[in-house]
Amino acid sequence: HDYFAFPSPETILSIPDEEFRAMKFSRQKARYLKAAAKKILIHSWSKIKLNNLPDAALKQELLSCIGVGDWTAEYVMMRCFNRREAFPIGDAGLRQAVQLQWKLNQMPETSQLEKLRLEWSPWLAYAVFYLWRSLYEE
Repeated sequence: HDYFAFPSPETILSIPDEEFRAMKFSRQKARYLKAAAKKILIHSWSKIKLNNLPDAALKQELLSCIGVGDWTAEYVMMRCFNRREAFPIGDAGLRQAVQLQWKLNQMPETSQLEKLRLEWSPWLAYAVFYLWRSLYEE
């Protein structure tokens, strides 16, 4: 059996850019991954430290890392920190699922998703997971 684990920050920082490119990482994505690894290595980030932050501060801290945008921050908040108020409003899959479930002729506008955000609070992440899952139902 093969078992895979996440590499340590030290391992990520030691990987030459050529190896990242061989693994289909762009130069930019390798740079972003190394930036996150460095934040972990210098103890700027730890799961315990980040988990103790309120949602808005957690998102801002995640966004402080080069390469982390709104979608990545919201996704990490949902998947890693179990934040039920996380809502990646720009996610294409979320928009597609809303379009399908509400039988819309086109992808929903941001304003429509903002309205749903208000209606679903405080269970936003749960709604996102169910909507993503609905894309795989037949």
